[in-house]
Amino acid sequence: MPAAMIRLKPRARRPGRIPVIGLAVFLVAGATSVAQAGPALAPDDGLPALTPARMSALETAIDDRDHQDSAFQALMQGMIELDPTSIDPGGLEPVGRSRALEFASDPDRHRGVSALIVGRLEQSHPLPRPHDAIVEWFVRLPDGHPVAVYVPRVEDLEPGARVRVAARFYKRLAGSSRDGTVSNWAAFGGRALGDAPSPDARPTLVVLVVVLAVAWWLLRRLVARPAGLRTRRIDRATLPKDEDLPTDPLDALDELARRSDDSGRKAPPP
Repeated sequence: MPAAMIRLKPRARRPGRIPVIGLAVFLVAGATSVAQAGPALAPDDGLPALTPARMSALETAIDDRDHQDSAFQALMQGMIELDPTSIDPGGLEPVGRSRALEFASDPDRHRGVSALIVGRLEQSHPLPRPHDAIVEWFVRLPDGHPVAVYVPRVEDLEPGARVRVAARFYKRLAGSSRDGTVSNWAAFGGRALGDAPSPDARPTLVVLVVVLAVAWWLLRRLVARPAGLRTRRIDRATLPKDEDLPTDPLDALDELARRSDDSGRKAPPP
């Protein structure tokens, strides 16, 4: 007698590990790429490009004199208006003694070049009006060389504090000591950076949490989705011949299950 085809009720099954892991890796990779994406920056530069007008004004800086020039106004106004989230410290070149001397020796060639100033704060002087929103810092680099840095006013820092500044070269300053020795050093205009994560870390974290939440929801959907109908073959030759079964396949299975339970209850204990 030919075998009967009986279709069973749908049963949920757990998804395979490989599709789930692949989906998770894809979503996390997407979140990572979003987290790493940032505002557009000038090529090989951790600061947004200067506008042509500000760059032209900066080129008029007068070396070996104080900050009272139009170049200072143009550079520092740009730093005050700068969005902190547009700064990428990783794209800035740290300045050491040799680089600082290079700036000071040929200021016209390096005007406006970006740099990362890291060192110990030696002196801090708030500037008088009309530049009272600016502070003049003298910073000693890790190799001991001093530079001047102008930054928008920040919370008071004591001498000896470690500072980090995303900056652009402004000009060469000159001064004489008490014994008449003339010294010069590189001066920069910039924006102070903290050691904490940059301000764009918060929206990045929100995006990451949302992506992971969507990933979790999709995985839950995969786990709960029915696997479809499964097919089992039953040979009617193995069915009892003394009793008829219902013609409906599902009713026949229920009847077989009932008989199996009855036989189990009637069986004598071992």
